[in-house]
Amino acid sequence: MQIPEVKTDKPMFDGLFSGIVPCLNEEEAIPVFYEEFLKAIASMNNPRFELIFVDDGSTDATLQTLRDLSEKDSRVRYISFSRNFGKEAAMFAGLSEATTSRLWTPTCKTRPRF
Repeated sequence: MQIPEVKTDKPMFDGLFSGIVPCLNEEEAIPVFYEEFLKAIASMNNPRFELIFVDDGSTDATLQTLRDLSEKDSRVRYISFSRNFGKEAAMFAGLSEATTSRLWTPTCKTRPRF
């Protein structure tokens, strides 16, 4: 039996976990969340990770904030919805893009804790 070839657009990730972070009008919360997240990660001897933010149709500068952050840190990716589809749709989209089965699903409103 021949095994079929599988192609994917997802980048390879050999790290410890993927964080899926849904956002709605969080332009001010994202930088705070990110800095707190990095502090928490540092206390864990800096495990490998990816953060996937999902902009759920924000009407503020959330998308630009995510663009800037992803340019600054290659471990940060984002998905942007054209309108608000709800937290469940945002989580599903993020989970679909995660490159590891080790998942963490905070919100921007919470302080990162592990």
